[in-house]
Amino acid sequence: MRSTWVTANDYEGKMLSEGTGWSYADISRRVRGPVVTLGADDSEVWVGAEKKHIPSVKAFALVDPTGCGDAFRGASLYGLERDWPLARCAGLGSHLVALKIAQQSPQNYTLDGQEPDLKPGERTWAQKKPDASGIGLIAKPV
Repeated sequence: MRSTWVTANDYEGKMLSEGTGWSYADISRRVRGPVVTLGADDSEVWVGAEKKHIPSVKAFALVDPTGCGDAFRGASLYGLERDWPLARCAGLGSHLVALKIAQQSPQNYTLDGQEPDLKPGERTWAQKKPDASGIGLIAKPV
């Protein structure tokens, strides 16, 4: 069996690259695209040996990073199931991470698809308006 996509954080990506002797560009020629998350910095999506930066979304509060990688991957899988381009999937991942990190515990939030209409200062606020991709999410504590 062969992987179709690869998602890794910066450390995992470095280990993958060093272990195989392949650059991210090389890896992107073997799978549809590796995605490398860079913590609070942008993510990188590699498709056809070309790198695209995906901006991170500024979270309103930095409460708990536990589960952010899972949130990113879950959002990416959601988009891939809908045949979205990989960059759009990673963009959704960035949005979800900004919502998740503002909540305590790895899975202590729920989502709805409504455009956020929260006042800055509320812990669930991550981004007031959806970006050009049309993504607008609200995280609610459970």
